[in-house]
Amino acid sequence: MNSRILTVFGATGFIGRELLRCLSKEKRDLFSVVRIFSRKNKDISFLENLNLNVKHIQGSITSQKDVESAIQGASHVVNLVGILYPTKQNSFDAVHHESVKNIARICHSSGVQQLVHISALGSSLDSSSEYARTKALGEKAALSHFPSSTILKPSIVYGPEDDFFNRFYRMAKISPVLPLVGGGETKFQPVHVNDVAQAILVALDERQSVVSGKVFELGGPHVKTFRELLKLMLRYSDPPLRRLLLPMPFWLAKTQATAFELAYQLFGVAPMLTRDQVELLKVDNIVTAGSLNLLDLGITPKKLSRETLSYLTSR
Repeated sequence: MNSRILTVFGATGFIGRELLRCLSKEKRDLFSVVRIFSRKNKDISFLENLNLNVKHIQGSITSQKDVESAIQGASHVVNLVGILYPTKQNSFDAVHHESVKNIARICHSSGVQQLVHISALGSSLDSSSEYARTKALGEKAALSHFPSSTILKPSIVYGPEDDFFNRFYRMAKISPVLPLVGGGETKFQPVHVNDVAQAILVALDERQSVVSGKVFELGGPHVKTFRELLKLMLRYSDPPLRRLLLPMPFWLAKTQATAFELAYQLFGVAPMLTRDQVELLKVDNIVTAGSLNLLDLGITPKKLSRETLSYLTSR
């Protein structure tokens, strides 16, 4: 057993759980201790089934004291924390930018060997979406304060616990109509959660000269429009579903998103769509030509298929 210690921020999330499962099955001897950092009241029962030496730490990603405690003595750090919409406790900037800056600074001062930061495809300082702008600021902060950081930028991540196909599948089960925001022409390059987890493992286990200071864009082998993805979801559902796909102009989607956001503010109901997400849907979410990608990490991305979407079942 070696003395390498891994701290994972956001390990109880969708990608984090897959990363830990992969570590447990394939690389359980890579780290002597795996520190799981999560906010309070998160379900950690899945940790009982892992063949890892796990230490669970509760805290806030925006607390410098909590982050310092989690990183102290660690050799490697992975940051998976992100939010889909601002909450009463945390803004996009606090989570995607300031907390990343804080993590990178502490990693540098604590002598951490490697920092792997998970951002998002489509991040841009010039974006009309605050989500995309703050993601870009986080990348910049990570590379500025810890130049050897590895940045991974996935497109839509899908898998058994995803928030994309599952959301529309649940909607399709109760509604005869599915909305196509902006006409459904936005392009995506969905990447399987296991491919993202494997990319993180490669970044943690590879020679640092291969991955340090580099940005990798993670997408699957298929570029599909929003409309095409919903059709695939309906076709590969078990049993298959037939639903009307109704184009919704951006202005109408924003009006509906405003209502969802108001319901969240008044009643705490998680919004199905936000105005910021509508802005995101105005821009294609695909891997940039010539960028470093999964193949450069030695990973052949999984295809969108009936097999990889087999979790969409009511049986």
